[in-house]
Amino acid sequence: MNVTQDLSILHLILNASAVVQAVMALLAGVSFMSWYYIFMKWYTVKQARAKTETFERDFWSGGDLNNLFNSAVWPDFTEIPNIEDSILKLVPLKIGKSIKLDEYTVIPYRVNHPVPAVGYLVEDKQAMRFFLTGDTGPTDGTWKKLKGKRIHCLFIDVSFPSTMRDLAIRTGHLTPTLLMDELAKIDPPPEKIYATHLKTQHYEKIKEEVEALGIRNLQVLRDGEEIDI
Repeated sequence: MNVTQDLSILHLILNASAVVQAVMALLAGVSFMSWYYIFMKWYTVKQARAKTETFERDFWSGGDLNNLFNSAVWPDFTEIPNIEDSILKLVPLKIGKSIKLDEYTVIPYRVNHPVPAVGYLVEDKQAMRFFLTGDTGPTDGTWKKLKGKRIHCLFIDVSFPSTMRDLAIRTGHLTPTLLMDELAKIDPPPEKIYATHLKTQHYEKIKEEVEALGIRNLQVLRDGEEIDI
């Protein structure tokens, strides 16, 4: 007796038990979703790369850069691939209110700058802290808020040489001599101090003035430097 058995995939699926069919349907669904997300990520990266290349080309072309920071030239990652599913999501912070990032606590403090800005106090579970001022000019309020907190490492704006004091104050930045005034306001004094945000055209002069202050735990932050707190 000859028995012809249909071993086509469709026949096997249709004649499988309900449990097997359910498992195959689940696997097919998972496979489809996986390929969907793979494609979406590929498309997102491709779109971001294209916008980045456009920005670099326009930036170095020497043309009109009035639109440098809008989405016509600068890739706006808060809208790529779309606002609902963007690569970058911005979360507003409240001055003086802490947020948790893994094992770290981050608190923004207002600093002195013509464009409203904040510095960040970052603390780990062992109460080791560093404070990053960002752009700031002379400030009493910031240090009063931080009074009593031991800052193990301070990263502080020193953007201009001391001969440009008036410009520094007007634009919300510090000079080496203004830095001295700020350090005297910090209680308790920071254990390590790193001068940062030095203007490129004044870098050597600022570095010379910072070193001339003779503060043992003060140095200019170097590119690529790793700091262990």
